[in-house]
Amino acid sequence: MQQFHDDIARFEAWLLARIEAIAGHARLKEAMRAAAAGGKRFRATLAIAAARMAGQTDEQAWPIAGAIEMIHAYSLVHDDLPALDNADLRRGQPTLHRAFGEAVAVLAGDALLTDAFGVLTDLEAPADRVVDAVRTLAAAAGTSGMVSGQTADILDLASATTVEEVAAIHRGKTGALIEWSILTPLRIWAPDLVAAATPYAEELGVLFQVRDDLLDLDPNAAQDKDRDHDGEKSTYARLLGIDGAREHAQKHLERCIAAAEAFPAPHDAVFKDLAAWTAGRLH
Repeated sequence: MQQFHDDIARFEAWLLARIEAIAGHARLKEAMRAAAAGGKRFRATLAIAAARMAGQTDEQAWPIAGAIEMIHAYSLVHDDLPALDNADLRRGQPTLHRAFGEAVAVLAGDALLTDAFGVLTDLEAPADRVVDAVRTLAAAAGTSGMVSGQTADILDLASATTVEEVAAIHRGKTGALIEWSILTPLRIWAPDLVAAATPYAEELGVLFQVRDDLLDLDPNAAQDKDRDHDGEKSTYARLLGIDGAREHAQKHLERCIAAAEAFPAPHDAVFKDLAAWTAGRLH
């Protein structure tokens, strides 16, 4: 991730300026920018890395990266609300509903989700491929992906008794948007690489979630978490034990690295590094 540091800083400046350029209520846009600021920009990094592998500049990928980061930000805002996780902190700062009030936080999340599709249409690509990007993002973020995964997280995860059940829930909640981030630039600019990249994207989504479960059990890394609420849910770590979850993560890391062997150099090494970072990432 360090190799992308300066490039992601340029992207973030563009993203916040792009949000500011949207016509709307000043307080709403202030909340939107607050929600969209900061974070690791993991999904944006994946999108930019994939665009580079497809022979494109970072700037050409920014609408894809911007859309996915706006949707990720909206999902965190809504996850933090009293009706869901009832969280007070996010990245060490007051959550958006604590800083702006619950009503503005709900509306800011709504706006980030909706405007993400407008940002995505900034893409300079054939119209049919832009339409496909919009369609697949709606699927990954909506009823077929993240929102259904979040619903299952709330209603079904506590009763999940197998790793397969947990994996199916998190494939929607977490994995769908990670997969979209990697595959969308390739669908647009290098469709011949999609088949090779799909196993990598799927494995990375699992790896990310297993590592997230392990971080939840680290008292130094989980300061923003509602541990009592999370304690009601089944996770990889609770089903497999900490050592078992680490072994599970290692298995998926090895699968990511093997899948990246099919990528052209030097991008194979970049995606191996991204998988290694995911396996050992800090909160």
